[in-house]
Amino acid sequence: FFSPAIRQLLNEAKTEGFKLGLVTSSEKLITHELLRLVSLESFFHFVLTRDDSEEVKPEPWPYLKAMEILKSSHETTLIFEDSNVGITAAQRSHAHVIKAEWY
Repeated sequence: FFSPAIRQLLNEAKTEGFKLGLVTSSEKLITHELLRLVSLESFFHFVLTRDDSEEVKPEPWPYLKAMEILKSSHETTLIFEDSNVGITAAQRSHAHVIKAEWY
């Protein structure tokens, strides 16, 4: 399901004290169940789903809200994004963006 490299990246980021958030266009119930099934829920300080959002990607609102929750700025935020719509939203937030290819 998820590569060991993803779990290692999350583990190292958390160990180093990075604040991690998950921003997804998926529904809350599905997202939390999937995170539980793959034992990834403990890595994130918060999860923001489409059910929590005033606007959805490609609008930047979900990422701007995430930065607000984490008390971070676009200069200090790195977003890994795997979809074109998400990349557009991340770029519009003015944060640093890396295109991820998880699978």
